[in-house]
Parts: sequence; structure tokens; C-alpha cells
Amino acid sequence: MSLGIKSEQSNETLDVGNRPLDVTRVGAASGAAFSVIFIHGRGGDRQLGANDWSFGGNFNRLKNLAVENGGVYYAPSVRSFDDAGVVDIAGLIAYAQQHSPGKPVVLACASMGSFICWGLTRNPQAVAALKGMMIMGGPTDPTFSKSAAYKQKLPVFFSHGGADNVYAVADQIALYRSLKAASYPSRIVLFQTGSHGTPVRMTDWRDALNWIGLD
Repeated sequence: MSLGIKSEQSNETLDVGNRPLDVTRVGAASGAAFSVIFIHGRGGDRQLGANDWSFGGNFNRLKNLAVENGGVYYAPSVRSFDDAGVVDIAGLIAYAQQHSPGKPVVLACASMGSFICWGLTRNPQAVAALKGMMIMGGPTDPTFSKSAAYKQKLPVFFSHGGADNVYAVADQIALYRSLKAASYPSRIVLFQTGSHGTPVRMTDWRDALNWIGLD
């Protein structure tokens, strides 16, 4: 834990596609070496992704990792996990690209927030701006192979608890295996006996981001 990172943190309301979006930003507003966007699940908001103490301090580690390496971290408040929410986050991805042109953007979605990730895989403009995607304890998308992300072979990192009683781990393993069989760039980290929240607590951000290609 390193709480000095709060000096780099700001709550903002951004204009994304003529709609306001509340975010917590940690790091430089422009000229960042990379951007990481975390999408919370049901009942969450930007405060969850910025909380230094929740989930074993894993967000504190992410915030410090981003800033110490010249990056920026965004934790938005998602208003809905439907098409409207997908449009909002597509706008945030475009915002990150505009303020740090040509630099990679990674989208990480937890639990129900993964519906936002899967929705964005069908948005060619958003996919073109992304370096990779993380699905943490989320649902699967049985039609992923028809998406723009699949055609582009956008790297996907999965992490899941072996005892998740919200989204079945067997479904995520099956999707991962189908991707690997197709030589698709994917990786899965399973936490044996882990519960639904374990991936957010235990995923090694440095390891995951390096695998995606930010090393």
C-alpha cells in the first residue's frame, strides 16, 4: 500500500459524446504512456475502483503501477450495463486516445461490468483503440467469434474464481479453450476455491498488463 498516490487522483465529469460521465482519474490528464480503464459491476461506481483499501488494496496497487510507469487510470461510474453504458465507455476510450494519441488503452471489466466489455467488442472504432481486454469474474459471450474484436484478435485476459456462484467458471473455461483452439491470443488465471470477488482482489495487474503488451 502506498497512499501518497492520492495526490495524483482527481474526480471529474467528462464530456463523452455530448453526455456527462463521472470518473476518477489517477495520473496525467494527457500525454500518458498508456491508459487503463476499470469497469465495476452491479451496485458499484467510480469510488469502488478508486478505493485504496477494498479488495485487499488491489486498486491501490493498480493506481501506483499506472502512475509510476507514466500511465493513467480511469475508474468511471457506469450508469447502466446495456447499450447506453457501452456508448458511454466507447466515448471514454475515445477520450483517452484523444488525450494520449497513439498510446495503448486497456479495458478491464469485472463481474456484470463485463457486459460492457463484450458490447464494446462489436464497436470497430473502440476495438481499434484498444490494446487488450480483461474479463474478471464475468459472464461469457457465446457470440464473441462474430465480433470486431475477434476479427482483430484483440488479446483477452480472463481471471475467475474456481468457486464463483454468480458466473460459472466452467463457462469461462469453455470459452477460453475455444479461443486457444483457434490460436486466438488469450490467457486465463483461475483461483482455486476463489469466490466471485476473488479475481478483483487477486489478479496481478502487472502480470496481466505485461501479458497484454504494456511491458
